[in-house]
Amino acid sequence: MESEKEFKEELNTTLRLYKVAGIVIAVLLLIGVFYAINTGFKAPKEKPPVQEIKEPVQNITAPVQNITEQNITQNVTQNVTIEQNATKNITQNATPINVTNQTIPAPENKTVVKYTWETVTVNFPSTLKKLPPGATTHHYIEIIEADGTPATNGEQFYVVFLLDDHYGRTSEVIAGFENNKWLVTLILPNKGPYTLITSVKCADKNGHCKRLYPEGGIEKSTDFEVI
Repeated sequence: MESEKEFKEELNTTLRLYKVAGIVIAVLLLIGVFYAINTGFKAPKEKPPVQEIKEPVQNITAPVQNITEQNITQNVTQNVTIEQNATKNITQNATPINVTNQTIPAPENKTVVKYTWETVTVNFPSTLKKLPPGATTHHYIEIIEADGTPATNGEQFYVVFLLDDHYGRTSEVIAGFENNKWLVTLILPNKGPYTLITSVKCADKNGHCKRLYPEGGIEKSTDFEVI
C-alpha cells in the first residue's frame, strides 16, 4: 500500500511538472506568434529606401531649375537690350546716303517672229525722186527681215535690181552692199519717167533663206523722174 501511494504521489508530481512545462511552452508559443504578427504588420508601413531617396532629389533639383530659368531670362533680356542699344547706335551714327533714282529697263517682250515674204520690207531712199540727166548718183536701198535684221546675200538671199525706162526696155542695175544697205549707182542720160524694181528671193544654195522662208519671193518698186 505504501508503495502504491508513493507511486501515485510521484505520478502527481510528474503530471504537475508536465502541466507547468506545457503552460510555459504554450506561453512561449503565444509570445512568438504575437511577435511574428506584430513584425508582419509593421513591415509594410516602413517606406522603401527608393521613395526616401526620390524626395530629397526633387527638393534639390527644383531650385536648380529656377536658377537656370532665371539666368536664361536674364541673359535673353540683356541680349535684347544690347541689340536694341546697338541698333539705336547704328541708326544714330549712320550717315545719310544720296540715292539716285535709276531707271531699270523693262524686260523685252520676246515674240515669235514669223518669217514670210510679206514681212520683208524694202525702203527706198528719198534721194530717188528726181535725178539730173547724165549725172552719176548713188542710192542706198534698205531690205529688212521680220526680225529687224538686213537681208544680205551672205544669208543666201538673191536680190536683183531692175530699171524700167517705160519704153519697153528693162535693164539690170549692178548693186553692192555697204553699211547694211544695198548701194545702187545710176547714170541716166535721157529724161523721162523711170521705175526701179527690187526683187528678193532665195538663192539656189541651202541656208538661212531657204530654212526660214517658203517658196516664192517679194517684189517692190518705186517711180522717179530724170529732168
